Amino acid sequence: MATQMFIGGTWTDGMAKQTQRVTSPATGEPLGEVPISTAADIDAAVKAAKKAQRELDAMTVFERSALCHRVAELLESRVDELARELALEQGKPFATEAREEIHHSAGNFRLHAEEGIRLDTEVMPSETRGKLLFTLRGVSELGVYDERGVLEKYGVPAARYVEFAILRGDPSDGLPGVRGVGEKTARDLVQAFPSIDAMLEAAEAGAVVIKPGVRAKLLDARAYIEDMQRLVPVHTDAPLSLWAGERDDDGLLADAPSLGLKGPIQRLLAALDSTHAV
Repeated sequence: MATQMFIGGTWTDGMAKQTQRVTSPATGEPLGEVPISTAADIDAAVKAAKKAQRELDAMTVFERSALCHRVAELLESRVDELARELALEQGKPFATEAREEIHHSAGNFRLHAEEGIRLDTEVMPSETRGKLLFTLRGVSELGVYDERGVLEKYGVPAARYVEFAILRGDPSDGLPGVRGVGEKTARDLVQAFPSIDAMLEAAEAGAVVIKPGVRAKLLDARAYIEDMQRLVPVHTDAPLSLWAGERDDDGLLADAPSLGLKGPIQRLLAALDSTHAV
């Protein structure tokens, strides 16, 4: 049994330099020693995980799928070895439970490797990093939105499309936009300032580069803009909690209109019903 922690791709003894004995729950025999982690070890592991998450975010869905298949291959190549350790450490029957659990884990990786590239949304998977494919008319016409595509269509860099959308508005995403600011004005503002914060500072200072009417509209919408700066960008470091319990369809449907999620929640419930989920 391994006597080190695996953090950031490296085996380490940990900061405490102390170990704890692991014994078999079935026989009581000692199986090995595992390191005792400290707060610093945990911080290092979280930091490494966040770095790996950013690397995964940069991959295409096909690259992530290949990684999942590779994990499955490694699990399948070591079924007996891993099942033996599982049986010794947890007391599970080797043939009827431990081996099956390793096979099941490999199967889950393969399942999600394939499901990930077949998600049914308006955004189609692309094999090129930094490129999105949107369905424009059914699936007969696809719009390609990479850096060049966004710049050609909207006149702003892809990295600043969120700011452009906040100013202009986007009914499909429930963004009302700044009243009286259309696509051209939003584009001109994004091109003229390095950020929305700089834009608001200039409006507050009465900068002549912004027309008086537009300055007033920006300042009137300051609260909306600040809220949307927190809500609209995609956050890749949000903590996730998984739980299971009884479905509350009535509660979901009651809250849906106020959250602007009536359509998505109806589709979610329909999907759950189709799989007989409870």
